[in-house]
Amino acid sequence: MRTVVVIPTYWGRKREIGFKEGDIVYDHATPVDEEGTLGRTLESMKILKKNDFKLVILICPTHKEIEREAEEKARKIVKGVKLEVETYLFTRKTLKKIKRFGRNSQLKENVLSLLSLQGYANVRNMCLFASHILNSDITV
Repeated sequence: MRTVVVIPTYWGRKREIGFKEGDIVYDHATPVDEEGTLGRTLESMKILKKNDFKLVILICPTHKEIEREAEEKARKIVKGVKLEVETYLFTRKTLKKIKRFGRNSQLKENVLSLLSLQGYANVRNMCLFASHILNSDITV
């Protein structure tokens, strides 16, 4: 059985800046200048006896302006933990490539518009989509 574990992460502006008009609202977005819970979550996965799964971490920033910072922060945390699992970061850049592929494959725009990393419901759906792309039998 092919298993994929998906972890959505929500990133906000630096603590000193906080929320700005136009930002996506999430309950507890991690400021990009803080560690948050991702590192601890990944560390806790080291105790798993079986690591025959793939890991996908969705990077969901509250605004395009912090997209790069959020990706860099998540990448740094993942590298620091050194979890011995095949790991993928799913970013807006990843999503843009998928949408471009969809357009080139003649997928209709109303179908592609369903793919979004903005808002809890869309992120939940993208967790399932990311797992599906990796041909999983089980998604956690």
